[in-house]
Amino acid sequence: SGLDESWESEDYKTEERDEFVFKNGAVYKGEWKNQMRHGDGVQIWPDGAKYEGQWKKNKAEGKGKFWHVDGDVFDGQWKKNKAEGKGKFWHVDGDVFDGQWKKNK
Repeated sequence: SGLDESWESEDYKTEERDEFVFKNGAVYKGEWKNQMRHGDGVQIWPDGAKYEGQWKKNKAEGKGKFWHVDGDVFDGQWKKNKAEGKGKFWHVDGDVFDGQWKKNK
């Protein structure tokens, strides 16, 4: 579609910006494309959860690592804010799952 083509054009390169604080208190530092998180970045939520990795059109997409508030950690592939593809999950109790993920499962 025309929108996707213009999105990928040279007119819309990613740029590094200062920290941005969202209305919900989450803080993002990283690359932007227009008004969307796009490229590499880190976001920390008010409860302490953290995502560090790749973003596409405002969603966690690509390779990234997420630290849950309870201590669980997921490191792997993301698609539209969900664990999708190869990844490794460390549960706070010591259990580890290394494998394929689809829609966070």
